[in-house]
Amino acid sequence: MQRVPIYVLSANGERSPVNDHPLCLFNPQEDAQILQKEYGIPTRYLGTIMSPWAAKRLHEFGGDITKFRVVKVWPSILEQVAIAKTEPG
Repeated sequence: MQRVPIYVLSANGERSPVNDHPLCLFNPQEDAQILQKEYGIPTRYLGTIMSPWAAKRLHEFGGDITKFRVVKVWPSILEQVAIAKTEPG
């Protein structure tokens, strides 16, 4: 779990509080073919919904996704980074 990094959106030096995946910024209908052809990213990875945090930043940036940065984060149980515990029910 702590051996594989995750990639998280960052805006204005602030990391996404819910660890938004960078691919949530892309529209599957418009961008799927380009991402598949140029980067080999399968369409199934483009269906994620962005969080309110990411939507707010995207609105602040006037829809310009290039204003976001991507941060490589190493999960850590000790520091509670990218680790969550869910209870059934």
